[in-house]
Amino acid sequence: MSCLQSPLDRLTQFVIPCYGARKMAFSSWALHGVYLSFSGTIYFTPGRKYPNVVFEGFEYKIRKTSATRNYFRCKREASSCRAKLETFGKCVLIKGRHNHSATYLDKVQQLHSVRVVTLRESVLIHQ
Repeated sequence: MSCLQSPLDRLTQFVIPCYGARKMAFSSWALHGVYLSFSGTIYFTPGRKYPNVVFEGFEYKIRKTSATRNYFRCKREASSCRAKLETFGKCVLIKGRHNHSATYLDKVQQLHSVRVVTLRESVLIHQ
């Protein structure tokens, strides 16, 4: 991949496979300013009914599931953290920012992990 490619070119390469090449879904993502981080790793910790997800040192608990997506909120939502995470296939979409520091930075080596494509809202870029 060339360093001279625009972010939209990289987005086209990775988002279309995640959505099964549905053009409408891709254009709506592009219009809402989502950008792509090439790859990442999510880790799983035991939860009550469903496992919790650890991504970039932050722990998320499941809020809702559907046939194609799982929706997670930051485990510290009681302290007004509004960060969210959605998973669909091997793609992860991150929304919002954390208002606290990461808690799982050193503890992830022994957890089960999965490599994923990471998408982020552009709100995090333009600040």
